[in-house]
Amino acid sequence: MYSALTLLFGAVLRSRLKPIALIGLKSTGWNLVVEEPIPEKCVIAAAPHTSNWDGPLAVATGLALNLDINWLGKHTLFKGRWGGVMEYFGGIAIDRSQSGNYVETLAEEFEKRDGLRLVIAPEGTRSFTKYWKSGFYHIAKAADVPIVPAFLDYKDKEGGFGKAIYPIGTLQEVLAQLREFYDTKQGYNPAWFGPVISRAEAQV
Repeated sequence: MYSALTLLFGAVLRSRLKPIALIGLKSTGWNLVVEEPIPEKCVIAAAPHTSNWDGPLAVATGLALNLDINWLGKHTLFKGRWGGVMEYFGGIAIDRSQSGNYVETLAEEFEKRDGLRLVIAPEGTRSFTKYWKSGFYHIAKAADVPIVPAFLDYKDKEGGFGKAIYPIGTLQEVLAQLREFYDTKQGYNPAWFGPVISRAEAQV
């Protein structure tokens, strides 16, 4: 439950940051692309993730589009008086030591909330990786919500969201659609954007 002070602080800060985000993106040549309205409940697969610049640009994109976006953080970050502020700005505390209940816990979060747009970077790292982690798929499947691909294309200086994938089929079917979507997208470090494939799919 947010305190009145937290709500006021958050509302004022967001209203002031939106025009700054818009000006910042436009002045640096970035364009926003949203192919269709983003569902109130969805898992957002964010890629390519190849640079520390991805974080600030993603935040600016969310602010510019006035989107309420949620993200996962280590539970210890939410302790103390700043925990409420982090929650207000979309943070969801996750206890990594309880990894066995990870998917179920997040599926329950979707059930409890009227809206939840959960951003996950399937690559799991900024460096090159051979496989995508499949957690984003399993969470969406368990929660019965669509997957929305989000992107930052440094080649064309475009950032935004593609069309939602639903109903969700098998992991292989979802990854095939995501491969096609990200085929033309280029990260800040192009060589670090690995193939859109899961470990299980690669071993078949």
